[in-house]
Amino acid sequence: MIAERGLLRLYCQFSAVLYVAVIFLLSCSSSSCGLMRQTVSIDHDNSSVYGFVNREGNYVVKPVFNQACSFSDGLAAVRMGKKWGYIDKTGNFVISPRFDTAADSFREGLAYVRWTQKGDGTLAENQEHNGVIDRSGKVIVENAANDFHCGLGSFNNGDRDQVKFGYVDMEGRVVIAPQFQETGEFGEDMAPVKLQGKYGYIDKTGRVVIKAAFSGAGTFSEGLASAALGDKSGYINHCGDFVIAPKFGVNCTMAGCRFENGLAAVQVSDKWGMIDRKGTMVVPAVFDMLPSCSFEGMRSGVVNGKSGFINGAGKLVVPCTYDDVGMFSEGLAVVKPDRNNIGYVDRTGQLVVPLFIQQDPFPDSQRSFREGLAASVRNGKWGYIDKRGQFVVEPRFSAALPFSEALAAVGVSATVAERR
Repeated sequence: MIAERGLLRLYCQFSAVLYVAVIFLLSCSSSSCGLMRQTVSIDHDNSSVYGFVNREGNYVVKPVFNQACSFSDGLAAVRMGKKWGYIDKTGNFVISPRFDTAADSFREGLAYVRWTQKGDGTLAENQEHNGVIDRSGKVIVENAANDFHCGLGSFNNGDRDQVKFGYVDMEGRVVIAPQFQETGEFGEDMAPVKLQGKYGYIDKTGRVVIKAAFSGAGTFSEGLASAALGDKSGYINHCGDFVIAPKFGVNCTMAGCRFENGLAAVQVSDKWGMIDRKGTMVVPAVFDMLPSCSFEGMRSGVVNGKSGFINGAGKLVVPCTYDDVGMFSEGLAVVKPDRNNIGYVDRTGQLVVPLFIQQDPFPDSQRSFREGLAASVRNGKWGYIDKRGQFVVEPRFSAALPFSEALAAVGVSATVAERR
């Protein structure tokens, strides 16, 4: 479902494992029109509390929260007890903790949240709501369904029996009334929608510009969009004509495979490869998994359980020899050759941060370099290393997130925190 895919990206409470799975299965919302960027919260741990440190490892916000996300646009989502709110860099709540779940951070002044409205005595149960708030905490639209793209985001009418979707602008004004069975993200001023069981495209006024005739439809990028007929998918132009015939697996459309730098991931039988805009197979379909988008122009791939990287030209520059790999950030990506060691490679595949012992499950976004530092473990404690692999913030935390806006969320034992 188009609308359901959008909701999966919204919330801070993804575990690291789920986050990696979502990266493979969903589009990355990498369009310049996009609103949200997903990051991972520190995993819930009842024995720890969380605060924020600077690059010297000194607390700027004391560890008093039950869960924390990274800062963005000057605010960070944190949990107190069972409820989420947003703090500023002094640690003060700008938006009080009253939400059941919350987006990792604000983008362009907006964030997604969920909350429970208690019954008034006439209701059999509490009512769950979701919506988009502004930086004051005001709900500008309820029943949000997709990220905002190109100034518009979808929502539904709240009718569980006959749910319909439409679009609002970033002020919460209804621009396109709820009338569709499903809605997708806008790209190149067009969005896929479902009407009477088929998918077509509308413009930003709600006018149908490509007739609803497809069994699946993706977002436009570089003048093309993935579209399906039956169990096969291809790529259409802005007129709705197939310029790349539907001969690939329908999972291409479901996963939101978009063109990026002239290439797109496609499925052939049970394998994945990449095509150019003419439909020519540029990267052979030999991969068991291939994400729908890249990070810093690099795309990870899996062959027989081993991972490597493809560059923006479609060349396998890091052979699939690693047990696991992370995402590129600041020109480096974490790689894991076995269960005990990790290191970091550059875009040529050269190991620039030598292998060192790291016995936690697998590398993930938590280890990405941000602002020149990366979270790392030694003897069961987290600290931060530089791009030489040297600790510059000694490992003493129970958990750690990447730096953002000169601060990083870290966890510490509640007992230790009480002694501070």
